Amino acid sequence: MRLRKPTTSLSDCLFAIASKFLCLISFLVCIVPTDLSATHIVGGDVTYRFVSFNQDSTEVTYDITFNMYRDTESGGASFDDPAEFGVYRQQSNGGWEFIPRDNNSGLYNIRRGPIQQIPIIDDPCREEPDNVGVETTVYTFRITLEVSEFDYMIAHQRCCRNPTIVNIANPGATGVAFNVVITSAAQKLGNSSPTFSELPPIFICAGFNIDETDGDVSGTDIDGDFLRYSFCTPSAAGGRGGQGCNNAVRPPADECLPPFNTVEFIDIFSSQNPMGGDPQVTINPFTGIISGVPDMLGQYVIGMCIEEFRDGELLSTVSRDFQFNVLECRKEITAALRADGTEVGMANGTNVLVDVIKACGDSLVFIENLSIGAQLRDYTWEIRDSIDNEVFSRFDVTKENFTVTLPELGFYNGTLIANLGTECPDTAFFRIDRLPEMRTEFEYDTSFMCYLGPLDFTDMTFTARADVIGWNWDFAGEGTSDLQNPSFEFTGRGSKTVTLISTDTNGCIDTMEQIIEYNPPHDSLLIEVIDLELCFGEQYDWYGDIITENVVMNQIITYVETGCDSVDTSIKTLFSIEPRDVPFDTTLCPGEVLTFLGREYSVAGEFQDLT
Repeated sequence: MRLRKPTTSLSDCLFAIASKFLCLISFLVCIVPTDLSATHIVGGDVTYRFVSFNQDSTEVTYDITFNMYRDTESGGASFDDPAEFGVYRQQSNGGWEFIPRDNNSGLYNIRRGPIQQIPIIDDPCREEPDNVGVETTVYTFRITLEVSEFDYMIAHQRCCRNPTIVNIANPGATGVAFNVVITSAAQKLGNSSPTFSELPPIFICAGFNIDETDGDVSGTDIDGDFLRYSFCTPSAAGGRGGQGCNNAVRPPADECLPPFNTVEFIDIFSSQNPMGGDPQVTINPFTGIISGVPDMLGQYVIGMCIEEFRDGELLSTVSRDFQFNVLECRKEITAALRADGTEVGMANGTNVLVDVIKACGDSLVFIENLSIGAQLRDYTWEIRDSIDNEVFSRFDVTKENFTVTLPELGFYNGTLIANLGTECPDTAFFRIDRLPEMRTEFEYDTSFMCYLGPLDFTDMTFTARADVIGWNWDFAGEGTSDLQNPSFEFTGRGSKTVTLISTDTNGCIDTMEQIIEYNPPHDSLLIEVIDLELCFGEQYDWYGDIITENVVMNQIITYVETGCDSVDTSIKTLFSIEPRDVPFDTTLCPGEVLTFLGREYSVAGEFQDLT
C-alpha cells in the first residue's frame, strides 16, 4: 500500500518531521508559539463513580477521576500540580452556572497522582519506531451535589495540543476542555459512569489493519448498563497565551463556562472520519474496537464516546480525547494469496480486508500462496461454505500452491494463517465466489479479404446466468475498442494477434486470443476507363469481348489466381464511317475556291480522294 501525506494548512516544515511526529527542536524553526510550555497535551478522559446518597437522597456523592496524558517528547510542560477543575449546573434556558466549592476560592485545585509511562507493546510481527512516548497521571476528588432536575458538568480546561497534529486547524493554539456530564436521571438513580478498560495505543502502524490489540477502546460499566461506542467531536478551550477564555493557557474555571468550543477538522477529516484510511478507520458501535487501515502518516486528534443506556434511556456519555500517532512500521511476515480483487469484510467484529477469488464455471480453483517473510514456518488453510460448514482444510510446511474442488455454486469464506500458534502469526482472509460458466469467444469474417480494408469482428461470448457488460479488444497493439462488435483496419499485411477480454454481470472475466493471417492479395479494386476512336474495319479485344461498333459498356474483371474481383473497367468506342464514292460536279467562277474534304480547288479538272 502506498502511503499518502495529508494536505493541511500547516507549513511544509511540519510534514518534513511528520515521521517523527512529536514536537522536536526542528519544529521550533518553523513555529515559535507564545507559550512553549503549553504544547504537550495528548489526551484525557473523565469518569464518575457513585458513592452514596445522604439520608433523604437529596444529595449525592461521587468520586471523580480525570486521566490525563502528555507527550514526553514534546519538550512542553509537565502535568499541572495542582490542576484546576470546575463544576457547573445547567439552567432552564440551556446555559450553565458555576457551582463554587465550599472553600475560599470556590475552585477545585487538585494535586496530581504518580506519573506513569505508558509502555509500548512490543509486537514481534512488526518492526516498530522508538521515538514516541506518552505518560499519564490521574486527578481524583470527591464531590457532593444537590440532586437536581438539571445536569451537572465537571470540566478541566487546558492548552495546548501538539502543533504537529494534521487533522485539525491551528492545533498548536488549541486546547482541550475535558469534561463529563452527570445527567439528572443518573443523579436520581445513583448511577456510575462507564470507564475505559484499556490504555490508548501509543501509535498505530500505517498500512496495517488496526486489530483488537491496537484498537480496543471499549469500556465496562459496574451497573451492567448497555454501552454504545462512537467517534465524537473533541472539545477546544484556551489558547497559547493572553487574556480571556479563548486565549489563556489555563482558562479560569469560574469565568469560562460551558458550552465549550469544538475543534475544527480540515480537508477530508471530520469527527466521524478523523483519520481517513483505506478502508476507512471506523469504530464498532457494539464492541468498541477501532478497525481500518490508516494510510497517511501523522498525528490525529480523535474523540471516542461511550453512551450508557438503561431501559432505553441515555444515562451518561463519557468521552476520551486522544492523539493517535500513525507511524511507518515494517511488517515481519505477511500472509497473502493471489486474488482478483479486495473488499472490506467482517471477522470477529472487526473490519478486515478480504481477498476475492472469482471461480467462473470451474469447480477446480487454483490457490496461489504469496506469503512473504523471513520467519515463515507453516501455513494453515481453512475454507467454509455460506452456512459455515468446513469444506476444506490443509496444513503446509512449505509455501505450496494447490487446487481445491468446490462443486457447488456459491460463496466460500477462507483463511490463511501463517505461523499459527507462534508469537508472530498473520492471517489473510479470502472469499471464493464459485460462479456460473462464462467463456469468451469471437469470430471475424474473411470472405471478402481481397483488399486492404476494415475487418468485422463479432462477439460470441457465452454466459450461463449473466449478461456480458464489458468488452476490451486489442488489435495486435495497433488499436483498441470497447464496442461489442467492432470493425478494425490493420496498417499492413501479416500475422495479427487479436485479444478480447469480456466481463459479465457476475464480475467474471475471460480472455480469448486469436492469430489472424491478414494477407489480402490486392491493395484495392482497380478502376480502368477506356475511351477509343477506331477506323472502319478495326476491332478491339476488351477482356475477351470483341468491340466492332460504337458502344458504352462496363464490367468487373475477376483475377483468376485469387478469385478476387480485380478490375472495375468501362469502355467507350467511336468508329469512323465506312468510305464511299461521292460524285461532285460544280462550276467555279473566276477567283472562286472550292474546299472539299479538307482540300482547296481553284482550277478546272477531275479529282478523287482516296482517304
